[in-house]
Amino acid sequence: MRTLNKYIAGISTAAVLLTAMSCSKSFYTDKNVNPNAPTSVLPNVLLTPIEVSLAYTQGGDMTRFTGMFAQQTTGVSRQSAAYYEYIFTNQDPEAMWDNMYTADMYNDYHLMQVCSSGTYNGYKGITEVLMAYSLQVMVDCWGKVPYSTALQGAANVYPTYDDDKVLYGKVITLCKQGIADFNNSTNDVLLPSSDDVVYNGDLSLWTKFAHAIMARIYIHQAQTGGGNAAMADSALAHVALSFTSNSDNAQVMFGSAATNNSPNYQFYTQRGDISYTYDATYSVDGNFFQLLSNLNDPRKYDIIDSADESVGNYLNSYYQEDNSPVEFICYDEMMFTAAEAILRTTGNFANAAIAYNNGIAANMAKVSSNPAVGPAISNGQIATYQAANPLPITSVNDALAQNYLQEYIAEYMNPEAWTTWRRSCAVTGYPNGNPALSPVSGPYQSDGIPRRFLYPQSELNLNGANVPSATQWSPKVFWDN
Repeated sequence: MRTLNKYIAGISTAAVLLTAMSCSKSFYTDKNVNPNAPTSVLPNVLLTPIEVSLAYTQGGDMTRFTGMFAQQTTGVSRQSAAYYEYIFTNQDPEAMWDNMYTADMYNDYHLMQVCSSGTYNGYKGITEVLMAYSLQVMVDCWGKVPYSTALQGAANVYPTYDDDKVLYGKVITLCKQGIADFNNSTNDVLLPSSDDVVYNGDLSLWTKFAHAIMARIYIHQAQTGGGNAAMADSALAHVALSFTSNSDNAQVMFGSAATNNSPNYQFYTQRGDISYTYDATYSVDGNFFQLLSNLNDPRKYDIIDSADESVGNYLNSYYQEDNSPVEFICYDEMMFTAAEAILRTTGNFANAAIAYNNGIAANMAKVSSNPAVGPAISNGQIATYQAANPLPITSVNDALAQNYLQEYIAEYMNPEAWTTWRRSCAVTGYPNGNPALSPVSGPYQSDGIPRRFLYPQSELNLNGANVPSATQWSPKVFWDN
């Protein structure tokens, strides 16, 4: 974590200088107080930048890379054309890794310490849930990552890498700690409000988010060992305590001001080397756009702009506006999680179909909620689509695959779509997942679609003794087997 090391080193040097220059007489220390350099920071000052940084990093390189791996977008020029063919170096994930550890997780860890006095339990709970989510995303992208000995600054600049399955357990612990702190926040001296850009200080919604994270963690592990019913049961239990509508969605909304635009909007208006609609030659539909066309999916022009991208028109859809959201976990995902959990436990097709159809309906309502950027989708259109794309009732494997397909569509522009596709490859009869994706043509076509990210060059240079050996294909994240 090169950036963090430099930052800590600067603070340490400044502390030494201040100590050497200090005077024993209180006259000077009392007078020389800089009101613009406080010795402590209230949690409401730290929370907003942590939340925005997490959203911006996820909505930036992380979404761009995973979107190309999952073939929801196409790299058409410059670096993105190379990424689309899986041509990565260890320098390419550098900014994403650094931002997750320094701007997000390190600051989150610092905020936990600020809130450790017992008077900011609401804030402490939020930091624990944010850390849990950040850690889950890191594991799903890299597998083993530093945590237990990381985030300590100068105390340990060579953190070890923790086992990815063990880290999943830590995510559960953090979520439970967060919920306990929310329940113990009645007498807090300061509670979050508008500084919380996710839920505006509503701790009941943060509790739901914590349960949604745990539902995701458990369902990811439900297919290990040939199908783990206990994990699926746990996922279903947490779904029941999580989101009940789109109004509960965990997300960060960006703004129309130039300094507050969404990361997608900024990237595509400034670079434009990724296509939503076309293949790399701009000659035929890209995989995702063609999939929606084949399904007569009414979301097509709500989530993907219908304008001709070859002349530079990238905008005008739910995810491509200047004030579009970056979504962490949404209600639609919880419904598909419930459907999968039911199929893996009781195999009750009727109950699973209810959750499955609720997921489709919730996603269609969400992405068509802004008539300024796409056509409204009526209840009749939703019902027609559900009837044309039912959950199969003859085979659990076929039902799982169909559920994965619709979840993959609903998770457009979210790294979880790549995870959903990877998980779908474990379904018997679907070795290429659902949708069935083939590796793109290029120098690494024979290696297949990447299953993980490379570790950044800074870690190899500065912490190489601890960095696990890895390619983009191996070792897989522990649940990807």
